[in-house]
Amino acid sequence: MFKGPDRVTQSAGFRGLRRWAVARSTVVAVGLIAVAILLRIAFLGERQLFRDEAASWLTAHYPLPDLVAHTSHEAYPPLYFLVLKGWTLLAGDGEAALRSLSVLFGLAMVLIGWRWATEGLGRRAGLVALALLAISPLAIANARDARMYAMESAFTTLAWWLTWRLASGRSQGRRRWVDAMILAIAVAVELWTFSFGLPVAGLQLAVAVVPWMRHRLPSNTIPPAAILLGAATFLPWLPKTIAASGGRPFWTPIPTLPGLGETFAVMIGGVRFPWTVGAYAVFGLAVIGVVALVRGRVPIQEGPGENDRQVPMLGIAVIAGLALVPAVWLYSQFHSFYDSRYFGAALAPLTLATAAGWCWVASRITPVLAKRAAGGAVALLLLGGTVTWLNDWRSEVGLAPGRELVAALEERMQPGDVALSLDSRSYFQVAYLLGRDRMPERLPGPLFSWIPDSEPFYFGGNLLPPGAVVSASEIGADGWSLSLPGLAPGGRIWLIALANGASEDLGFQPLDAGELREIGRLFLAPAGETGQVRELVIAAPE
Repeated sequence: MFKGPDRVTQSAGFRGLRRWAVARSTVVAVGLIAVAILLRIAFLGERQLFRDEAASWLTAHYPLPDLVAHTSHEAYPPLYFLVLKGWTLLAGDGEAALRSLSVLFGLAMVLIGWRWATEGLGRRAGLVALALLAISPLAIANARDARMYAMESAFTTLAWWLTWRLASGRSQGRRRWVDAMILAIAVAVELWTFSFGLPVAGLQLAVAVVPWMRHRLPSNTIPPAAILLGAATFLPWLPKTIAASGGRPFWTPIPTLPGLGETFAVMIGGVRFPWTVGAYAVFGLAVIGVVALVRGRVPIQEGPGENDRQVPMLGIAVIAGLALVPAVWLYSQFHSFYDSRYFGAALAPLTLATAAGWCWVASRITPVLAKRAAGGAVALLLLGGTVTWLNDWRSEVGLAPGRELVAALEERMQPGDVALSLDSRSYFQVAYLLGRDRMPERLPGPLFSWIPDSEPFYFGGNLLPPGAVVSASEIGADGWSLSLPGLAPGGRIWLIALANGASEDLGFQPLDAGELREIGRLFLAPAGETGQVRELVIAAPE
């Protein structure tokens, strides 16, 4: 049919407008990615290592057989530590170098989550999800932490995206088999990285079998088969993870019911007023988004048609992804290991739910100015919480004074003295500060680790065996003994403790072979938790 001049002009104008909108969204996306990178790399090496980060360094520096043996007693499979071991050979083992591996995985999670949201909800909703992932305090914290959480979140998000693609029929032809193989690999990695991969893989499998339960076609067996294939690789390690996870509960308290809602909120926003207003706004939008997704009422404006996107199937995947948090909350009522750092796997589903909720609400706000004002207000509140968190991170709020403790020992220890760490938390940080510098002569005596049978704050498996001892020149090496070599007659024992253990009287039972006398005590608390150095002399019995 012939188009008149007006129709041609309107069509050309529409194409130009669409190109302009696409170009504008690209600029916004590039800007948000730049913000995500900046928030993850800024001041990366300024903060001294947290005790868990120092434990990662120590584990990665074990010889391979010892590395695998130590992780078999923890709720953390060995994959992250093996990757970190290779990373340190390339990038070094300074604070920034150790954390930069998590930065890469953290950015990968942001990009994968953005891709998932764009494909499932459209370009505009994808930008909302990208913004939330870019400034999420939890995502940034995990991406600046030399632990396995960012790596696990990246592969979990990849597995969720591919599970939805395959289950919703978005993946077709040859791409379907490629996605299935990548899904199997992603599930295997999420399991071999962190013990929370077990419930996550179970939830992903539940989503993958939905199409087969509705229509029992051979093609619908591909998604669950891919997940089971990836999970099968973890079977040899499964008994070790179950044994470690079923041990005594962690130091975390039993979470309360209000804490469940707070967990969802602070995954995106700040923890202090007024930033919590933005966090709870996100929580409210996520609830709206879940309902809209399940009912198929999310307005999608760009990309393929709504039928191709299978919005209700996306709602099922989002609900399953979010279910990780209440599932762990419920289990923690009986066996607590509830820690916000562990929920990075639920971040992408939360941002998709929030983006869907925003699209639904925005479609009902007619004035453009009001819509932009509401979005801008929430964005400012969220960004304010992120900046506040980053300032706290830089000021080392809540961090034990490891560097100060080592400096105090350097000034006071004499040849013939020994240093004895009261718990693994103190040992990890001090061992890193001494061992990483390759300068054992910084202390004139050896560093020992005493781990009592019932350490009062952390009940997980220990990377060091009870009674382990190691000299500063051989940190992580074999040949530890149960004695205190290097302690000369009249020498002093320096008991050192960091964090909560510094405020407790742990006693000196492991040293009761002789009479102990305390002659001095130094407390350290420059910014975060306290630390202490206790100077003792030991006299052999007559």
